[in-house]
Amino acid sequence: MNQLDLPARRLNEAVSVLKKGGVIIHPTETVYGIAGIWNNEKTIKKVANLKQRDFHKPFSIMVSSVEQILNISGWKSNRLKALLNRIFPSPLTLLLPRKSEIPIAFWNQFADIGFRFPDHQLSLQLIDLVGEPLITTSANIADQPSPKTASEVPESLVKAADLFLEGGDCPLKIPSTVLKFTPQSLHIDLLRQGSFKVEEFVQHVKNVYG
Repeated sequence: MNQLDLPARRLNEAVSVLKKGGVIIHPTETVYGIAGIWNNEKTIKKVANLKQRDFHKPFSIMVSSVEQILNISGWKSNRLKALLNRIFPSPLTLLLPRKSEIPIAFWNQFADIGFRFPDHQLSLQLIDLVGEPLITTSANIADQPSPKTASEVPESLVKAADLFLEGGDCPLKIPSTVLKFTPQSLHIDLLRQGSFKVEEFVQHVKNVYG
């Protein structure tokens, strides 16, 4: 687990901003990210506006437990739970088919929901202290490079966000790997190669599903 020394006052300030529907920029183990509470549509729109991207493009949801992934996606599968417990926390974004309606309309336009369970103490602290999963997306303007250090975060985002948590350089400096997994067929799609090795995921699937 990556550590980051952050004064309690600053952490509490970030939690307060998030609980009120605000948006923060913070480091992760991969790259700097934008975060906001996942179940507030005004917050989702604000994040989309910050990145200058279409509101109807999906974001990922950053969680601090496998149970949150299962609850949001609607999956009730012991095998999937076992797989998730093997692979997380890690620098992986995993897309799963959405099995049920979600109270926030934004998410129901997508057949799949992406989940990120980071191996990063600060990110997990933010989720646990807020008491809800968070939207996560790289702290860049759409289609621009993802910032690996605090100085690479665009000034326009720093000014527009409600809070910027500076944490030096991100340990991995590579975005998360993005995989789409269909438990019914065990089909795996690589959408973006990043920090996590696809072969490791494939092996875990074989171990769990046989």
